[in-house]
Amino acid sequence: MPTLTAAAIAAILDVTYTETVQVNAALLQNEERRKYPSIDVQNITGDENLKDFPTKSVGQTFLVHLFYRYRSFGSVHEEDIKEIEDTIFNTLDQADAFNVPDTKVSVSQSWRRNSETFPVHRSHSVLTVTTVETEATDDEGIPGDKIEITFPAPLSNTFTVISLATDERNIIKAQDLTDSSEEIFTKIHAAGLLVVEIELTFDQETNLQTIIDAGDDISVTLTKDGSARILTVNPLSMSSSADRTTVQSTLVSMDVKN
Repeated sequence: MPTLTAAAIAAILDVTYTETVQVNAALLQNEERRKYPSIDVQNITGDENLKDFPTKSVGQTFLVHLFYRYRSFGSVHEEDIKEIEDTIFNTLDQADAFNVPDTKVSVSQSWRRNSETFPVHRSHSVLTVTTVETEATDDEGIPGDKIEITFPAPLSNTFTVISLATDERNIIKAQDLTDSSEEIFTKIHAAGLLVVEIELTFDQETNLQTIIDAGDDISVTLTKDGSARILTVNPLSMSSSADRTTVQSTLVSMDVKN
């Protein structure tokens, strides 16, 4: 760690723009030599470390600068600027670089746009990209990997549970290390609420939403240390805790029927 750098983000954008927009990393260009439009990527924080057994998080903040030069006033150029801004945002939003094995990466993005009239007429847009990479410090993988949950079709996949909450308690990695499957599973009751946090791709979220919209009871399987419990649940809702569509942390709420 960390796995993300200004050069890595610039390389993602450079593949999209090739020759149409100049992309640079690390330091801002000399203004006298700047080409328009152009993109500069900066890491403005270095590594911000937080260690809290059994996890370690490294946060970074990147600025993606978009410089656009115009020769006339009014809103005629705003549409062109926004198109480039949207492309930058969507390119980073869908980048596989943010899917880091054994690491939970949370990303937030926000734009700020300024107009400058001296010494040239130009628009300066700044995209702030904040990343937090979380990994385990106990050689056990990402937080929560002691518990897995398996969903039926059309999701048809098994996911690592990052956190699990019931009506009686929250189960997080620190507790998960010592609690047996029986201790965890007995906290899950019929007519109770079960909330799991898992990482889903955009397509997997779409499939999960299909299950939720159907309104039918389904069978899910919780597994810990080789022990399994099959639950009949009714999926109620899901909410994403990140603003990107590649892989993001999603809370899934379910009514337990048995």
